[in-house]
Amino acid sequence: MTILQLMLRHGVIQGSVAGTFHLLPSAVRALEKLTRIIDKHMQAIGAQKFSATCLGSAEQWKESGERMFFRTTDDSEQVQP
Repeated sequence: MTILQLMLRHGVIQGSVAGTFHLLPSAVRALEKLTRIIDKHMQAIGAQKFSATCLGSAEQWKESGERMFFRTTDDSEQVQP
């Protein structure tokens, strides 16, 4: 049984249209709790939070001529603008 099937069976998500699912109240509460925990730990280390619906590759940014406002790194480096 896949995780998708388990979440559907236990009422965590509900199918909508092909490939789209809605979070049900228990999933929303779990997501909010997890977000609060992560926010707390990020604040403790002075990290910043940003929200992006979709991140493209660096190549797409370069092709568009737009300026990249941030870059991501692994844990061995610091994030720099």
